[in-house]
Amino acid sequence: VHGRPLPAWAIQEAVVRVRSHVVRLKADSYSAYSYYVALNSLLKLHLTRQGIQMSTGLCETHPSIAYQCGRFLSAAEQVQIASNNYKDRNTGIAQAWYGSMSATPRAAFAAISRSLQHYYKKIDKPWPREKMASIVKAMGSEIPPYFDVNQQALFSLGYYHQSAFEKEESQR
Repeated sequence: VHGRPLPAWAIQEAVVRVRSHVVRLKADSYSAYSYYVALNSLLKLHLTRQGIQMSTGLCETHPSIAYQCGRFLSAAEQVQIASNNYKDRNTGIAQAWYGSMSATPRAAFAAISRSLQHYYKKIDKPWPREKMASIVKAMGSEIPPYFDVNQQALFSLGYYHQSAFEKEESQR
């Protein structure tokens, strides 16, 4: 494995397991979170070996639409939480839409955007709209109908980086 590309099956399996973690588990336990971090580290290693530059943290200007779509979903989750419409951790936007958004982003983006309008009404501050607008701007004008496995890995890292950034910000 020294410097060579990782096997395609390993990347596909890592993408599937990250999706499973977000959709079903998203546990707060240290071991579950460590597993999630390790999977994203494996995806980052794969992308780096493919020649795709990745930062160690949030990159608001990353050129990949897949990365920005991951950020979009994570930020939408934060908007939902801020609107106090997040009673059960298993019914959030991320749990409902992660699988679709990471594989078939065009259709999922439209549905999530409609849901966000409901949440914006419950928040009397401008930051949610401003944050989402900046991410949508970074996404560009054309959302593809589907993502290949490398794009799904980028999506995962975008979601992970934005979520980690939001968690760090909330602890300050």
